Amino acid sequence: MRTRLIWVFLITALICPKLHAQDEPIRFNKGKVLVGIGINIGFFNPEDINQYIEDWMSEKGIIELVGTSDMVMNLGGHFDIGYRINDYIELYGTIEYCAGMKYISVSGGTNHFFNLGRFSPGFIANILIPLSSSARNSFFVGGGVLYHMMKFEEYSGNTAGLRIQAGFSLNNFNFNPQIFLAYDAAKTTDQDDEDFEMNYSGIQVGINLNF
Repeated sequence: MRTRLIWVFLITALICPKLHAQDEPIRFNKGKVLVGIGINIGFFNPEDINQYIEDWMSEKGIIELVGTSDMVMNLGGHFDIGYRINDYIELYGTIEYCAGMKYISVSGGTNHFFNLGRFSPGFIANILIPLSSSARNSFFVGGGVLYHMMKFEEYSGNTAGLRIQAGFSLNNFNFNPQIFLAYDAAKTTDQDDEDFEMNYSGIQVGINLNF
């Protein structure tokens, strides 16, 4: 019986420090540089762009048979360099490109591809809320400012816009994936024609992969 108790105490002594180490509350207390890439899908309603496509189809005598000519979705990718100050704050710069695409397939004629492109460098700050004392997983909220450079056909324009976002961060302290939901305010007019609006405002969902 005594031998069994001795073994129990030895095993407990070996296991408890490991369990305590796994629950260490601060893992980023000395900071960490993060380099990341990501992809996102956005949803928006650029009214003047959609009207332009509709007018182009009308001039060409093209009748819409399948689907819609409206742009309602965009795809994007971004590259980030950031700094996790501690378990609660991270700052990063980002470079993002998004494309709102519409392909018009013309039966017996020439097909046409429209693209509303957006190139956007910017700066984002997040506040992280750890979901446990180990801070391995966190909910985050944040926002920042991006400078949008947009182009569509012969139109182009630049503007600054706000972004707000929230998401979930898997903080495994080496590879750090995140999922997020964001809203961008990104609207400008053509630099030569103030009556033509390019509106990239809308929501996006995406994934960040930080290393």
